[in-house]
Amino acid sequence: MDKEFKEAHYIAAKERFESISHFNINDKSLQKIKNLPFCRKVGDTNFPIYADNISVETTKNMILRDDDIIVSSYPKCGSTWVRQIVLQLVDKDYWERGVPQYLISPTIECFGSSVLDLYPSPRIMKTHFNLNDCPKSDISKYIYVVRNPKDVIASYYNHMKNLSCYDFKDGKFNDFFNLFISPEMEWGKYFDNVKSWIPFIDKPNVLFLIYEDLCKDLPTNIKKITSFIGGDVGRKYENSTEIEKIIKRSSIDFMKANNNRFTEDDNQKTPTFIRKGGSRDWKNYLSKEQSDIIDELFNEYFKGTKLESLWKEEMKF
Repeated sequence: MDKEFKEAHYIAAKERFESISHFNINDKSLQKIKNLPFCRKVGDTNFPIYADNISVETTKNMILRDDDIIVSSYPKCGSTWVRQIVLQLVDKDYWERGVPQYLISPTIECFGSSVLDLYPSPRIMKTHFNLNDCPKSDISKYIYVVRNPKDVIASYYNHMKNLSCYDFKDGKFNDFFNLFISPEMEWGKYFDNVKSWIPFIDKPNVLFLIYEDLCKDLPTNIKKITSFIGGDVGRKYENSTEIEKIIKRSSIDFMKANNNRFTEDDNQKTPTFIRKGGSRDWKNYLSKEQSDIIDELFNEYFKGTKLESLWKEEMKF
């Protein structure tokens, strides 16, 4: 492993992750309802077992640095993909370093402020918090990524089936669907998360990205991210060789081939953490009735907002 893996912030992050992985099954904050994925209750919200009360609560009001970049999304909307792009733009040696992404770019609610404070600047961090819980700054940069909710459901279902920490390998899609549209879903409801961010996405320090746009035109969206970060990062586009490397290493095929670099649990490298990307895979899972339910929720939450006209084709049954 690269010598930089021995630096204090990596050591602290690794120790934190390993300690929370060896949890006490009798911990009252852990929940395993029959036929549903394993989770941990913190306050009124369910989280993965790798988050706990300390890590969640200490990051809600953590002090951000001016050069921090926060990549935010609801789970399975593209935050791993976008961080792969941002990390390469900010640190030319990122990929060669060989360190798993979850250690280089930590999920804040799973690590806590005491670990995150050890990370050198600029910090590239991830969150699935809704806006109400996310630490805020008028100077730090935020990238918020959204994805068609029907594809989020299909992707999240497979994610939970393929990671043993959820104890959901035999989970049924209908059970998962009912969980997804309920407040008991891990990290809360998709619709509440996305709606909370809508008033924030027009701020000058926020970049709003659409997952499906990344699928259709990755180079243009990499350029958009580059311009948003600004500063020295802008010079990356002056070197066509460097930017071609970034495009290649940010392709779904490349990331699937290097799946172990993107798994958030270093002890559970499944071959499907990076699964397939793209859109409309949901048609292999959702019934017409379920599709209609999502359409109704989408209209209820987003009518009259800038999201109202998104995904008209992608969401057709």
